[in-house]
Amino acid sequence: MKKEGADQAEVSCLRSSFRTVTFENNLLKSLHSTTETTWRLRAVVENRLGSFSTNRPEQLLSAARQVVAMARASLPDPYAVLPCPQPVQPVPGLFHKQEVDLKEVLQAGCQLVETFRKYDRRVSVDSASVEVTSSEVAIVSTRGVKAEERRSCTQYFLMGLAAEGTTVSSFDYRFNAGVSWKETVAKIQEDAIQLASELTRSLGARTAPVFTGDVLLSPETVADFISALDFLINARNVQERRSRFAGKINQPVASSCLTIVDKPLQPGLPWSTSFDSEGVATRTLTVVEKGVLRAYLYDTYAAVREQRSSTGHADGQMHQPTLEATASLKEMQSAVRRGVLVRRFSGNISPINGVVSGLVKGGWYIENGQLLYPITDTMLSGDFFQMLKKVVAISRETEPTPCGYLPYMLVEGVTILGDEDKGT
Repeated sequence: MKKEGADQAEVSCLRSSFRTVTFENNLLKSLHSTTETTWRLRAVVENRLGSFSTNRPEQLLSAARQVVAMARASLPDPYAVLPCPQPVQPVPGLFHKQEVDLKEVLQAGCQLVETFRKYDRRVSVDSASVEVTSSEVAIVSTRGVKAEERRSCTQYFLMGLAAEGTTVSSFDYRFNAGVSWKETVAKIQEDAIQLASELTRSLGARTAPVFTGDVLLSPETVADFISALDFLINARNVQERRSRFAGKINQPVASSCLTIVDKPLQPGLPWSTSFDSEGVATRTLTVVEKGVLRAYLYDTYAAVREQRSSTGHADGQMHQPTLEATASLKEMQSAVRRGVLVRRFSGNISPINGVVSGLVKGGWYIENGQLLYPITDTMLSGDFFQMLKKVVAISRETEPTPCGYLPYMLVEGVTILGDEDKGT
């Protein structure tokens, strides 16, 4: 790229090997092994940025010419630069050398499905998968960036339902992930049994009454809230005035019991990483401290625009958000005078207008700290920004989600829309 006239150039390479088994409607759907390699090239010519990706190594020379031509054809932008090098702190325990063949992956998948189905004849698999991944990523640039990392991950997913006669439960699922194959698949039986048990308990669900009360959000639902928060603290959205958190640094935006810290450097966790997709070092970052907004997430472009350093968030979201605990789950449930437990949320959480509206899935009606009955045909309605300010507790217990281990969250004063005939 330099020979073609680029002022700055960057090449990143990601090589990943996958071994995957999937199931659908109780039956084996697919079993395959794949290795993929992707190169991404970026070039800057007179503050004009071009980018090109390919998975064909024979195209690299032509891609180098093409990405420089794309840069020259782009509009000039004073903030279009590649990042400067930073010391990268390797995260220990992200890679386990493990020879796992397809037969072992299939056996783990069959154990997941069979354990689940044998627990109770009323449960059925909608979809399931087990996947083991090994990857290597490297980034180099003419500005001196040089970073590489090896990673391994085993993850499994199981979604199902329970049915008895004409009565059918809501769908629910379990997800787990870990760096080590052996340590992760050892949890398959426990998770499969737990899901089957909860699905059979949820048979005979009823509609909740209409009322305003507490909602106990599961880690999966908390992940949905974190996704909306990511939009609000993304520096590009802030700079373009798309975020209502613009100009809110060091101002309260949430309940004083809410502290959120991004911790991408925790050893031995599959969500950890030592650098972002630009090769910029990641770091522990306090985003919200006792309800006060402390930081935005910057990539290189947004950082240069404000003459500051990137926070290592080129993908625009927290790597591994952690929430400071305030109580046990048992204590939180006991504190609910009237409310609902939300296992899954099927709806919309808008970081633009704050509208939170959708169906409660796999939920329970709670009264005086007791789970009284499973609920169906019940909606949750509220305002995201007000709900942040009405968080009253965060659990010590956490569960794995696609964005890391997250806790339960208790929010007060939320509108529950169920059966009006049951009263408010």
